[in-house]
Amino acid sequence: MKKGKKDYSWILPILGGILLSLSAWTLISITELQSQMSSIQNELLNVDKQFGRIFYWFDKFTNN
Repeated sequence: MKKGKKDYSWILPILGGILLSLSAWTLISITELQSQMSSIQNELLNVDKQFGRIFYWFDKFTNN
């Protein structure tokens, strides 16, 4: 058996693939999270508008 330099050239492609897949998964998760946050903000804005309409109607009939 020869003692010498071991061949680790297979590690680089495997580590590259793992890092590439992790970065892609992270990017997809962040994009999905931003989409959900935008949807939630839109729903909260609609709820705020509805409360504004209710309070306007309530004030309109109670101040007379």
